[in-house]
Amino acid sequence: MTNEMGFNNFKAFGEKIQTFSKKPITLIYGPNSVGKSSLIHLIGFFNKVEEVINDKYETTSLSNFDISILLQKISLGGIENFIHKKDSENKTIKLVSITDNYERILELRKSLSIGMEEYYLGISKIEYRKDNKLLLTMYVSEAGFKVELNFEHNAIKEFIKETKGEFEKNFKRKEKYIKLAKLQIADSDDIATKLVKDFCTELHNEFYSKNQNFEYIEPMRFYPERGEIPPEFDDTRIIYDLNDWFTNEKLNLPYEIDIAKCRAHKEDKNESDVFIDKRSNTHVHLREMGLGISQLIPVMAKIFDSRDSIIAIEQPELHLHPLLQMEIADEFIKSYKNYDNIFIIETHSEHLLLRIMKRMRHTAEDREGRDKTLDLTPDDVCLLYVDNNGEFTYINELELDDDGSLLDPWPNGFFEEGHKERFY
Repeated sequence: MTNEMGFNNFKAFGEKIQTFSKKPITLIYGPNSVGKSSLIHLIGFFNKVEEVINDKYETTSLSNFDISILLQKISLGGIENFIHKKDSENKTIKLVSITDNYERILELRKSLSIGMEEYYLGISKIEYRKDNKLLLTMYVSEAGFKVELNFEHNAIKEFIKETKGEFEKNFKRKEKYIKLAKLQIADSDDIATKLVKDFCTELHNEFYSKNQNFEYIEPMRFYPERGEIPPEFDDTRIIYDLNDWFTNEKLNLPYEIDIAKCRAHKEDKNESDVFIDKRSNTHVHLREMGLGISQLIPVMAKIFDSRDSIIAIEQPELHLHPLLQMEIADEFIKSYKNYDNIFIIETHSEHLLLRIMKRMRHTAEDREGRDKTLDLTPDDVCLLYVDNNGEFTYINELELDDDGSLLDPWPNGFFEEGHKERFY
């Protein structure tokens, strides 16, 4: 299973490979306009490439594949818009996956196939490394794969030894590559080729992960006009989940959803005042409730509706009171624990992080009476700080202790503004 990922030459990020831990809840902080959104887009892109490898690994389709569906989801535009400096002719993107045993580096480039449009990419090379040394390289083309083994690596020596002479008997060392039309075993394959295919498949399986939907919620969300209701209200099941959450006494929200009116809206668009203000027992439209609630609904609907998905959200705290920001953090944890959802959160909210830290502290203390469905450890949370040093954009992963305390100082005094305003 992959526990770290890395990349280069993607949008704001340049040639230097950036790596970070792969955990169920990732929080991304940093100044404006440094590349936080680029990192969210990268994770969606990485997920799509993993899906392609899972589905097409045994074919030659890795040399060019369509990513247009992903581009529609996260509005990247064509390949020119997400390769660093828009230099798709000279730059390649590297995607790095790291497990306990191996490292895999995928090299991607703009598809060279004639007639391919701007949303086609290809994997040109796959490197596998072990113990910080190159193990083998697979060169990918429409014609197939060429595998170059590093015969000096101890793992390759062990592989050859385990074949009990069969590999050396069938492979001519003067040949630099072993050519594979496909990675499926064929009757016509010689013994050396079959052995190499088996070995490559074992490496591939080391990095295999099940396909997951990538769900993306952008920072500027739908704000219904009069006569409109949130599109999420078309799903009755989601309306019930949202209503249960809105009416939770802990939130102290004065609203509930009139589910009958939501259903009536399908027939009569004038029925758009679908919330009840419990203070005055009056039906109101979202535009009478402030902007924050309208921006919260898509976030909560995605949390309640998703199963076994990667959910990327930019600024979930948009226009929200600190209490609601903290309660959203709890919903991220519940969704991860109950429904195997992974969260990638780009945020400026200190309140959201403080709630995450609190849950870690209560878990470490084994606090009596706590809600154990909210237990968290450092293995569950990745805290990233993105910034630019004037030369390149970089990722700094900050370490959290078991009790949720930060072991690394915030770079550049992030979150120290209040202290400065009071005492300087």
